[in-house]
Order: sequence, then structure tokens, then C-alpha cells
Amino acid sequence: MPNALRSRPARWRACRGVAFGLVALCVAAAAQARCSRPLQAPVAPIGLGVTVDAGQVGGVYPTVLREWAVQQGCELQFSPVPRARQELLLENGHADLMIPASRSSRRDAWGDFVPLLQARPAAISLGGRRLYLSDLDQVLARKELRLAVVRGFDFGERYREVLAQLRQAGRLVEEVDAVAVARVLQAGMADLTVMTPTIMWGALQGDDRISPLADQLRVDALQDFDWSETGVYLSRQALAEPDRRHLMQMFRDPRLSQRVWTLTVEAYAGLPLEGWMRPVPTPPLSAAKPSRRGPSSP
Repeated sequence: MPNALRSRPARWRACRGVAFGLVALCVAAAAQARCSRPLQAPVAPIGLGVTVDAGQVGGVYPTVLREWAVQQGCELQFSPVPRARQELLLENGHADLMIPASRSSRRDAWGDFVPLLQARPAAISLGGRRLYLSDLDQVLARKELRLAVVRGFDFGERYREVLAQLRQAGRLVEEVDAVAVARVLQAGMADLTVMTPTIMWGALQGDDRISPLADQLRVDALQDFDWSETGVYLSRQALAEPDRRHLMQMFRDPRLSQRVWTLTVEAYAGLPLEGWMRPVPTPPLSAAKPSRRGPSSP
């Protein structure tokens, strides 16, 4: 694992404080509010995409959304919650949006999805012997393997099926976030996890007790997962129709997804994003439509 991971906190804190060139547009648009009320955006820590430090929400996605919300004359109210609760709030109509989130058929029933990045989960384990895994069937077949996951992550139907089987067999450890998963791996209570590698890399840099694990990570691609889209879900239940339409237009602007990608590259500078994360194609605004297909940010 590249040593560049260790310098990430200072670099990202500096990055967060920089003005990002949208000031002129922001001032003009903020003069006329476009959202009918403050928008509720519960978030959970996920790599450097969303960070929570002493209750303060930061990271790539909140930074971009704050920029864009001011430009659009809207107010976003971020609140840190566990990942599983974040999804429950969307399901129950108590959240206006869920970000970042991978596409899934379950979530499609609760909101409209707009892609912002493409990502790909992998099997992640620590040093020692390499597991040499190529798919989830091998995880099931090797009875000695225990899997640790973040409760609330969703990488599609096959992922959910495997988790159900491992849970029944007593071979599944479910934790609140990626930091907790890393500690479980460190303690030898599980042998591997499945998530997008950037999530684990970002989690390690935020905790001195587990940051040394960065040099021990082994990442194996799994055939179960192709590239899939991660982005934002807009609640059909919580949002008034004019607000939902306005936000849909905002998130479908290719400049927003390009901004997410630019800050993601900056945040993970020196780390191998190729193979695990990439920008979404940028069709003309007139061609972009909300998706209803379902999953890899989780």
C-alpha cells in the first residue's frame, strides 16, 4: 500500500479550506432561494467521501454539495448517523437524500437515483497468507473464512444472498463502519471484508490505532462485481415535487459529477484508484435521465 496514505489527513484538511472557483455563480443564485425548506441529509462516514470528526461533517461529497447548494439557493443540513440508519431514514421518508449510495433495487423503491461516480467492490484482507479469492462462491465454500461487513452496505442481490448464508452459518461479523471492520480484521475476528477499496483506505488514515494496517492490505478483484454506479438517492416521500425536480436537475448537471471526481482524485492522491473507482460518462444535460435500475458506493 502506498505510503502516501499517511499524509492524507493534512492534505485533505487543506483541500477543504480552499475556495473552489464557484463564488460568482453562488452569489448570483443564492439571491433567490430555489428550495422550499432546509434539506435533511443524514450521512455516515465512508472513506474520504464523507468524514466525521468530533461531530463535524466533511469529505468529498459534503464539500461538493455545500458548494452546489449555495449556488442553487438551497440549504443542506448534514447530520452524522450510522450507515444502516442512513438507509432506514431514506426508506421511512425522514431523509430528503442519501449520499453516497450505490444503486440497488431495494432503494429504487424509495427514491430516484442519479449517478455521480462508478465504483467496484473487492475482497480485502490483511497481510500473512493471501486468500486468492476470485468470487463470492469461494468465500462460501471455504468454511474457515469469516467475513466482516459494514451494516447497511448494499452491493447488489448476490452480495445480500451471500451475507444471508454466512449469517445463518455464524460466519458473518457486522459492524457500524469501516473503521470497526478494520479493527475486527486486525484482531483476527474475521478474515476478510468486501467493500470498495477506497472506503478502507480512507478509514485507515483517520485512526492512528489502525493506520499501520495500510501497508498490510491485500485487495482481490471479485468476478461477482462489475463496474456499478454510486451517487445520490432523492426521496420521493420526503421531498415536495418542485424540490425533487429542482434537485434532480442540479445533480444531473455533468459539472457536479466532474467536481466529485476531481476532489476524489485529490483526496486519494497517490493511491491506485484505477480498477476501483472512475468518473461516470458525461452525456449532454438534455440526454441525462434519472435511473431506476439497480447496484458501488454502498
